[in-house]
Amino acid sequence: MTQNLPYNYEGYLPGEEEEEDFSRFQQTLKVGTEAPDFEATRLEDGKKVKLSDLTARSNVVLEFGSLT
Repeated sequence: MTQNLPYNYEGYLPGEEEEEDFSRFQQTLKVGTEAPDFEATRLEDGKKVKLSDLTARSNVVLEFGSLT
């Protein structure tokens, strides 16, 4: 990722470590790749939930990064 493409705002320039991370991320995840099962804590009530519990009932979208 040696190009200086805009990110969320004008003038964003990723550092070397960010470029390496982004490159690995692009090589690992592809559209249609099944996410590995994992467990997380729900913010609303502190209960544990597995991704597989959610995907058994409906489609799930995983968002990595910020929604700004």
